[in-house]
Amino acid sequence: MQKTFRGSSSHICDPKGRLIVPSRFREVIVDEKKGDEKARVFITVGPVPCLYVYTPSEWDVFEQQLTDSQSPNSSEIRRFFLGNAQECDCDNQGRILIPKSLRDYAGIDKDIMVVGMRYRFEIWSLENWNRENEKIIQSFNSGDLKNELAAFKV
Repeated sequence: MQKTFRGSSSHICDPKGRLIVPSRFREVIVDEKKGDEKARVFITVGPVPCLYVYTPSEWDVFEQQLTDSQSPNSSEIRRFFLGNAQECDCDNQGRILIPKSLRDYAGIDKDIMVVGMRYRFEIWSLENWNRENEKIIQSFNSGDLKNELAAFKV
């Protein structure tokens, strides 16, 4: 069974912009490294103020989908995701350095939320995460998401 990113946890981004990747997520990242190469990830912006983090193999899939897209807005979408993408190594302590431009985009300062999304994980500022989570709860309460959820075996 393929390991994937699940669950969420709060973390701290240190003053240098480093994040200690949760150990359960680090296992997924380390499983992909080959030989003596460093474990690495690809980080890019999300369409809401958060960051998307991919393993190299999942990044290849995502990048190919973007490249193959023939939608009317494909150039803008590629520019947004690929133009903001950064390849980042994991150090020996399991930390990744989040580039300043990406931290600025996502409003990441100190308190953050790391959220598993199966084939990628997201990094949110705690403030943006709380705001987004409240919107989701309101959508459930209003019935918008409840109707969609009814199709799943929950």
